[in-house]
Amino acid sequence: MKTIYKMLTILSLILLVLMTGCTTTEYVDREVIKEVEVIKEVPVEVIKEVQIETIKYQCLDGTLEEQLKLCPTIPAEFNTKLVKKFDGKGDEITDSFYLEAGYLEYTGKVNGDHNFQMRLINSNGKSVRLLFNEIGPYDGTKYYELRTSGRYKMAVEASGWYGDEDRWTISLKQNGN
Repeated sequence: MKTIYKMLTILSLILLVLMTGCTTTEYVDREVIKEVEVIKEVPVEVIKEVQIETIKYQCLDGTLEEQLKLCPTIPAEFNTKLVKKFDGKGDEITDSFYLEAGYLEYTGKVNGDHNFQMRLINSNGKSVRLLFNEIGPYDGTKYYELRTSGRYKMAVEASGWYGDEDRWTISLKQNGN
């Protein structure tokens, strides 16, 4: 049995040397395995420099800009009005509310160090859009062009690994008449 073990060990070492392509001397049960040198041919690849396309932001008016801050903001004449405001803590799905098709201005604020995600969910329970995906304290406003009028909910995630829950506020505004 020891002889089979020795042979398997020696074969394993020889295979290792052959696969790695190096020179080595190994000892197995105080017996010296002869030095084996294997030279592997390694194909040389030519590295080509490729230009990477710059990411552009699509603004609400359809234009493309290289920086988000260059996108035009919604003009004041849109006369937005508050549609709904939610306050909560941790993970929550809000009550349903009605939104008209058109521009949606949404503001989110969270006090905490965790991931803050807010999704707009349609009446069929499907995610329409990920509105926020921020980490840490956040207070900001964004815009989205809603294509379909209807009833919606917000799915909010604002809790950490250990059950820590962050306080959050969401405000939704749309064009007023």
